[in-house]
Amino acid sequence: MAMLGLRGKSLLALLLACLIALVPAALIGWQVVDSIRTHFGEAFARNTTLLQREKIFAPLSRELALSLRLADSEVTRQWLRDEADVAKRELFFREAEGYRRDFRDHSYFLISNRTHAYYFNDGKSPHTESARYLLRADKADDGWYFNTLRDTATFNINVNHDRQLKVTKAWINVIVHENGQKVGLAGTGLELTTFLDDFIRSREAGITPMILNRQGAIQAHPDPRLIALDSASGKGRAACSSSWATPRSGRRCGWRCGRPSPVPARSPCCGRRWAASSSCWR
Repeated sequence: MAMLGLRGKSLLALLLACLIALVPAALIGWQVVDSIRTHFGEAFARNTTLLQREKIFAPLSRELALSLRLADSEVTRQWLRDEADVAKRELFFREAEGYRRDFRDHSYFLISNRTHAYYFNDGKSPHTESARYLLRADKADDGWYFNTLRDTATFNINVNHDRQLKVTKAWINVIVHENGQKVGLAGTGLELTTFLDDFIRSREAGITPMILNRQGAIQAHPDPRLIALDSASGKGRAACSSSWATPRSGRRCGWRCGRPSPVPARSPCCGRRWAASSSCWR
């Protein structure tokens, strides 16, 4: 130190002062950049979620409206009161054929709670007025029906693989009511692969749209392996459309949705920041 001289000591002191001043400046700058990145990340996730919600709403709303009409049809309810009546049977299947043509998937189903008979027709298999199979309360594969009928007030959406029909669909299940009693279930299904391709899979890097129910079970996801099949319990009458803005590392973190309006969310994710937005509806 003694060899530096006055000028050297002054320069060294100035250098140290600059370094000391740069440390808090760098910290403040990093916090500003991080807050700006988080703000725009949340805004991007929120706007993407609202866009995805509208993209999914339109076809699902139409399918749900048709399913509600089928379940509320007087023809449907009259036949469920008396399945042995040939005239009522023929009238129902003539009317249901019109619904089948209008449904996006060109398929419909009806289940009688009295006989547990499962009726199903689509555009791929030959038309039949006979039950495809009978549901049983002691059979695990049929548990979705009895849970839905027990716990659901109006409708639910359940992703399930039907072993009897050998199809995997996102099913719209609507309760058929008669004089305050639940007498059956009616609706349609959307073929899962087509549904994911059309509405869920995103072409934008870093965005992962998905649909969750109120219990946090994934109902639709670009990766079919993550979908919770046969999660119908009837308790979650709201669904959630969520978008994730994820780190480039591609790591996943768990997050549950259960709020009734678009809400941005932040959380440490694998040591990094991520932004998510959800939109829930009834």
